[in-house]
Amino acid sequence: MSRADRLRVFLSRLEGKPVIWGRDDCSAAPALWWSEETGIPVRLPVYSSKEEADAIRNRMGGLSEAWQQIADQVGAVERFWTLQNPPEAGDVGIVRTRLYGEIGGICGAGGILIVRKDNGGWHPFGPIREYVKVFATP
Repeated sequence: MSRADRLRVFLSRLEGKPVIWGRDDCSAAPALWWSEETGIPVRLPVYSSKEEADAIRNRMGGLSEAWQQIADQVGAVERFWTLQNPPEAGDVGIVRTRLYGEIGGICGAGGILIVRKDNGGWHPFGPIREYVKVFATP
């Protein structure tokens, strides 16, 4: 099965299920994807609400800094991308939005960032023109 097929299966498995903070929210879902795809467990800080997640993220210096620390622990390599060489489908990406600040998600084909919504769905952002960080999924 191709990575794109595995990603579709992963996304459909969570589609419509209520978000559980610390397990499959907008940061935990990409971490879960990365763990399942690589076989390397990603250990996120423990939290069980949006407020706890926000406090941890702020304490770590923002979402991109938090993900950098997590990536360093699991050996994830930052992918340096350009518009001509976008992230690969299945990479984990972080973008900055006007409304929500930094948000994380799973990179899809064509420069799309797939973000877990609080209501349990997925939202495709993009095409993304500027990522804050992208971590390659080997």
